[in-house]
Amino acid sequence: MSSNNQELSVFQNVLGHDFYKMPAVFRHMHGPSFPVFASGNIEVEYGRSILAKIASFFMPIPATGTHPMELKISSVPKGEFWERKFPDNRMTSTQYERKGIMFEKYGLSHFAFKLNLSDSTLIFNCQGQYLGFIPLPGFLSVKPYAVAVAVDDNSWELEISIHFWGALLAKYSGVLHVNA
Repeated sequence: MSSNNQELSVFQNVLGHDFYKMPAVFRHMHGPSFPVFASGNIEVEYGRSILAKIASFFMPIPATGTHPMELKISSVPKGEFWERKFPDNRMTSTQYERKGIMFEKYGLSHFAFKLNLSDSTLIFNCQGQYLGFIPLPGFLSVKPYAVAVAVDDNSWELEISIHFWGALLAKYSGVLHVNA
């Protein structure tokens, strides 16, 4: 459980001793040394429902297809600032720890994630969504889900999917490489 030590990274506080069981690429990305840079190509796909088509206008990810992505992770007070750059847009978020749970903030939305570690895989299982700090009921919540699998000491494969009412809104996946 969290020690809430300000000198440790978000992931060190959330995972405790399990942080050191993560593959090297994840320890490097989520350790106390910042900034971290990575890049790679991602494949974007949107759901087919009318809801997904409407949501696509509001999501800060590129259109369906393959796109280069650059990632920069920086330290900010009490967390990590994530900036994902695509050719025509960017997506930013802040990750922070509260009561042993990892949160990711996009604008006014905060998503609570339980982190599960299994061998070379890190799973981000969304436990809820908040508008500010007000919890949203499940039927009003967007459900992101992410899986990151270490490929080697400098690369990982990721897949992120976003659902609402059980329908896929969007997903993106690809292999990213830490830039030395």
